[in-house]
Amino acid sequence: MMHIAYFITDHGFGHASRSAAIMAALARQVGDIRFELFTTSPQWIFSDSLGGDFGYHEIRNDVGMVQRSPIEVDLDATVQALNRLMPFDPGTVSSLVEQVQKSGCRLIVCDISALGIVVAQGAGLPSVLIENFTWDFIYASCLEQASGLEMFADYLKHIYAQADLHIQCEPICRPAAGASVVSPVSRSPRTPAARIRRALNIADNRKMVLVSMGGIPDQFHFLTHTSKDLPAHLVVPSANGLRSNHPHITLLPTHSRFYHPDLLAAADLLIGKAGYSTIAEAYQAGVPFGYIPRCESAESPALERFITTHLPSRSISADVYNQGQWLAMLPELLTLEKVPQPNENGADTVARILMEMYHEADQRSRTMETCPCGSGQAYCNCCEPLIQGQRPALTAEALMRSRYTAHVKSAVDYIVETTHPDQREDLKRESIQSWAKNALWLGLEIIDAQAGGPEDETGVVEFTARYRQKGKKVEHREIAEFKKHEERWYFVDGRMPKVEQALRKGPKVGRNDPCPCGSGKKFKKCCQ
Repeated sequence: MMHIAYFITDHGFGHASRSAAIMAALARQVGDIRFELFTTSPQWIFSDSLGGDFGYHEIRNDVGMVQRSPIEVDLDATVQALNRLMPFDPGTVSSLVEQVQKSGCRLIVCDISALGIVVAQGAGLPSVLIENFTWDFIYASCLEQASGLEMFADYLKHIYAQADLHIQCEPICRPAAGASVVSPVSRSPRTPAARIRRALNIADNRKMVLVSMGGIPDQFHFLTHTSKDLPAHLVVPSANGLRSNHPHITLLPTHSRFYHPDLLAAADLLIGKAGYSTIAEAYQAGVPFGYIPRCESAESPALERFITTHLPSRSISADVYNQGQWLAMLPELLTLEKVPQPNENGADTVARILMEMYHEADQRSRTMETCPCGSGQAYCNCCEPLIQGQRPALTAEALMRSRYTAHVKSAVDYIVETTHPDQREDLKRESIQSWAKNALWLGLEIIDAQAGGPEDETGVVEFTARYRQKGKKVEHREIAEFKKHEERWYFVDGRMPKVEQALRKGPKVGRNDPCPCGSGKKFKKCCQ
């Protein structure tokens, strides 16, 4: 199974949507993959888009820009928030490094998250920066209005430059030398447009207009200016807490039963803020766009150029939008026709690039990784062939080492399969899985080995396994018994040495808890 960590900027929903699109494309291409997500973007964005195997870790990556409204920023508040967050806290970085390593990730992908790049360096993993702009570029453009941003622009610029791979997604604000360039990345629709329109109770002969502000809740002041004879049906997501009795207006919460790309693909016209994910999804659907430029943003010129080049479009100023004057423009806007969809979604291109880089990193890691069992050999030449079933353990000690490594790698099947058949009935697979995943394994020491050679039928290995669980360090010492069955070594049972009280350190194990020896049995039925 592939394991990838994904750090996503917390600003708005666009970066989370782009990341979800790439992860969904990876899942389609790879199948057996798990993502560890580090962000404060809502978990439902990923659940709606992925529906697959991912871990969600709520951690703030950055500040972005503090917003007063979907189109207005607060620079003073942005500087204050940056001062509280950066430079990144070493303790936080260290904790994230530990989480990433423990999860078995081989690659860290960062959607303009500088934090992810720092964590990748600490974990010794390759990092991929994905962006259409970076925060140093945005902050540098605002120095005349807020000089306090300069130190953060310099700090982030230095970190971004250390990414191992740089991918830029069109529309690009500042081309970077050496970066791979891909077409717009967007989530793809899943439901036919006709079914979406029926679910919204929109008549077949009525046009549908989607009003989207990038997922940021708004007051939608234009609603007070709507007339009874609207020439289309307006669908307005993120209208949290607002109500309308108009027969041709549907207000939806930020998270509704409608998948946003489905709404956009069903629409005849899009009205909204010119943000990345909105543009990318409009481009994917070929929907005409009445866009609201963010004139104060350094991102705006590049986005506007892309819109006017690739989509049927009209510019709508923020004042015209807020005062509802654009409603009078609807008859003309609705004459704009959809354009053919592009041949490829940039998400698929990025997925192929990441897959290739992952396999290279995985192969390099396996070649260079020292085996967790403490033998000093490379993992690929030591315990991995045993765990993968490529060859059996030749000695009881080799089996003991591989079973410890299987706990580190959460290879539960191997732990079960190398337990003697007569002892498997009492194994609790769930307990083994939970213990293996929730412990941070610190090392194995072989104290003594008696018999257990290639020509022997039985063997005994005394060892100490060190791990950390729930913040407490544990040293588990055990005498493990092994026996051959059909020419293969198997673990039979384990017992504590008589000096266990003096040698064992860590929290007391309850009689009904899983035995620390890893047998999968309850403590009272094993080593107690």
